[in-house]
Amino acid sequence: MEEMLGNKAETRQIFEDWMTWKPQENAWNAFIKFELRNGELDKCRDILERYIDTYPGPTSYVKAANFEEHQKCHDKARMMYERALAELGKLSF
Repeated sequence: MEEMLGNKAETRQIFEDWMTWKPQENAWNAFIKFELRNGELDKCRDILERYIDTYPGPTSYVKAANFEEHQKCHDKARMMYERALAELGKLSF
């Protein structure tokens, strides 16, 4: 509702409060899509970093890498895969 009224700051605060509850992936996706609609790629990246911190695992890193590939930032996508290998180890995959 807040977004429909054009209250971006209030909408962002609602999402921020929601993320403190460590919700499932669909909530994080909604937050990322909100920031994408507003052209805030850096905020999307920050959200993905927090998602990785909340749910550290191969799928989280792949999600972040896929985001970068979608944005045509192939170097960042590659760095995310390399980071996943470094942080999770080769046996996790």
